[in-house]
Amino acid sequence: MAIQQNVVFTKADGSFSDLAEMQTAILADLVDSTQKSALDTARSSEEFTVVSDFDPIAQQMTLVRTWNEDAFNAYKAAHPGTANSSSLESAGWDVTESIATV
Repeated sequence: MAIQQNVVFTKADGSFSDLAEMQTAILADLVDSTQKSALDTARSSEEFTVVSDFDPIAQQMTLVRTWNEDAFNAYKAAHPGTANSSSLESAGWDVTESIATV
């Protein structure tokens, strides 16, 4: 089975013109670079695929990651994401995540 992880980032006062600009802003507000490194490693190891979408009107980015189930479980155990969620929220981001088995 696979795990589908949907992550939606919204910034109400954002003025991003494209996906790359919004991604750069999100990365700048992260406090835990180990989580980004773990995601980069998992992606290069083909443990998940990702589709990104950007809505300039809503100032919203959606990531849909489809993971190998074992890789997802290992990633979540190692990186619960609380530090980055807190840092993004304190910087004005709204981050929602949903998980489904597909």
